[in-house]
Amino acid sequence: MRRSILVERVNGPGCEDSSCSESCSEVEVVIGKEHLHANGVFSNVYRAVLYSPRRQPVAIKKIWPDKSHPDAAEKEIELLTKVNHECVVKLLYRFKLGEGSQACDCLIMDFLPIDLSKLRLSQPNRRFHPLDVKLYSFQMFAGIDHISSKDIIHCDIKPSNLIVDPELGLLKIADFGNARILKKSDKVDSYQVTRYYRAPELVFGCTNFTVSVDRWSCACVLSEIILGKPLLQGKDKLDQGRVIIEMLGYPSSSAVKAMNVSRPRISRKPGRGLKPLIAGYDFPPEAEDIVSRILVYEPRLRMRPEEVMGHKYYDELRRLPPAKRENGRKIPSLNYWTIEQSTQSDRTRRPTT
Repeated sequence: MRRSILVERVNGPGCEDSSCSESCSEVEVVIGKEHLHANGVFSNVYRAVLYSPRRQPVAIKKIWPDKSHPDAAEKEIELLTKVNHECVVKLLYRFKLGEGSQACDCLIMDFLPIDLSKLRLSQPNRRFHPLDVKLYSFQMFAGIDHISSKDIIHCDIKPSNLIVDPELGLLKIADFGNARILKKSDKVDSYQVTRYYRAPELVFGCTNFTVSVDRWSCACVLSEIILGKPLLQGKDKLDQGRVIIEMLGYPSSSAVKAMNVSRPRISRKPGRGLKPLIAGYDFPPEAEDIVSRILVYEPRLRMRPEEVMGHKYYDELRRLPPAKRENGRKIPSLNYWTIEQSTQSDRTRRPTT
């Protein structure tokens, strides 16, 4: 069943009426074929078809009112309006259902059919083909580079928040429910980011962190889609700290200061390094180089996303003619030149973090 809705236009197409400006703020859209796609505590996501002004599959995120987080929907909308990149989910329109304190905020976004976590579990041995590892992880780093350039910290990079079109090989960063604007004066609860992907400064209690926490998470995701399992699997917050220290060793005084935390109350052991964690797996040396240069204690020393994208590990994606994936399709165009130019411009504008 189809229905017409008057919505506020954000990044979606404008009216079909030629007399209406593309910049018009209100648009009547036609939606149909709505089906529940995913559900959570504070929101549900529905898969649907946008028939007008332009036909395309969409996701509709319905956010329920929550007294403990009354501004959650507005915050997410504000952040989504600041980003505009092919590797980041796009907010097309917004509207409300209901009235007053019981009104539900609805976000219409572009749609990809599956997340990286579910897709990994469907793969042989739960591991991706090496070309797909490069393809998906490159897009993840491209998306996080754009997000960071807007001084936004996503705060929950993990496979289930990376949506994918496996047929075309496309990936977008989704779910900005935990994201926030970087403000050096802000103090935020350190209980951020899903445990396996949580940077050490968060594990050890930092309340004034930077975009570098997302870089740590991205390195964990890259490792996971190569290994077929999470790299750092602590049983709880304390154990996550122990797992990190087993890999990196007990942090030095300078590292503790750089993370803006107190000395961890965990046994002081020498680090074993990354190699024991990836031994026995086909982990490319170039990918190991990237991961080892991101998974370090000092946030400002972590390899930047634009450096990652320029790494020789991704040279296969830059070759002409384009490489073919296992399904016979050529890898999608990733606009390397555009991405490279935008990141160079961003580097001249933003301070080191």
